[in-house]
Amino acid sequence: MIPRGSTLHDTYVKVGDNFGPGKLWPYMVLIIPPASMGGVLTETAWHACQNIVTELAEHSNLYNTSLRDFSFAFAGNGMLTPWELVAPCAKDLASPDCSPLMRNTIQQLVNPEGTGTFGYVMLEFDALAGAHGPQWLGEMLMAMFGMEARMPGWQLSLSGPPTIILSQTLSEINIFPKIIVIILSVAFIVLVVAFKSLVVPVKCLFSIILTEGFVFGLAVLVFEHGILDWMHFAGLSSELGGIQFYLPLAVFSIIVGLCLDYDIFLLTRTQELCEEYLDTKIGISKGLISQGSIISTAGIIMSFAFGGLLFSNIPIVNQLSFFLVTGALYDTFVSCCFITPAMMSLLGDVAWWPGPLFRKLRANRTNCQGLLSGL
Repeated sequence: MIPRGSTLHDTYVKVGDNFGPGKLWPYMVLIIPPASMGGVLTETAWHACQNIVTELAEHSNLYNTSLRDFSFAFAGNGMLTPWELVAPCAKDLASPDCSPLMRNTIQQLVNPEGTGTFGYVMLEFDALAGAHGPQWLGEMLMAMFGMEARMPGWQLSLSGPPTIILSQTLSEINIFPKIIVIILSVAFIVLVVAFKSLVVPVKCLFSIILTEGFVFGLAVLVFEHGILDWMHFAGLSSELGGIQFYLPLAVFSIIVGLCLDYDIFLLTRTQELCEEYLDTKIGISKGLISQGSIISTAGIIMSFAFGGLLFSNIPIVNQLSFFLVTGALYDTFVSCCFITPAMMSLLGDVAWWPGPLFRKLRANRTNCQGLLSGL
């Protein structure tokens, strides 16, 4: 959410370029030894903490991880802090024998009671980008859980911005299918009640799925694969390397609303004309003629309204704008003008099954065939 071109954004980029992306998204590890050990500032607990960090740093399943990535009171810059330097501080932080540097480190990374300590893990790669970030988090948690099982009384916890963001992402991914099912189910029920048909709602859901598939697929090509980077337009660039994790959840329901809005607007008029002319194909063609220009105009207006966000200096707002503009244009000019009329024409009278309009159209067709056969 950092505005592009702002001082904060420029500083963020400089830190990442000069010190590595891991400095931007550090993990935090909390270590609490058993109460029986007398706290962190005892020789036994100190060496045990060093062994924990060393084992984690050398874990074979942790991608591109070394002891240099861990910054704790007892380990830093790839080296372990000797107990001889800590012992004077463990007795009394105010002691003249306690090194000022060691004193400051303990005050920052060990709680006042001495019962727990925390440190940072700053990786060489971006903890959020690509497949390595989520995989590293999963392996790290499994390694820590394994240590807790082997070391009764020890508590190991992992936190920090990457943990929060990746956990939110996983939660969104798990709940997204349920939200899709709920939204489409509610839409189906509303359409059944509105049109007194089981076929029209199925047709509408098919159109919605096509629109969602087109919009999401194009968004992946633009913001992940960078097919429009050649334009050098910041609003359509792949600078984030993908789509912000919570956007699909938000825009899915909005696009469903857009699709239903235009579909209901067209099909309601089509239904009225079918009842008037007692012919489905005539109702479809006249409905498209009478409502097509209105729907297209509404789609263009909505696209202009949403399109202004493409010029924002916030990348996430650009992505939101792209989803909404693409959804509005596709549904207006493709779905409502081509897909819906074509499917309704192919379905014919069956589109209104099993409602009263279907029976009325079939009765009229039977009467017309009877009259023709009598001639």
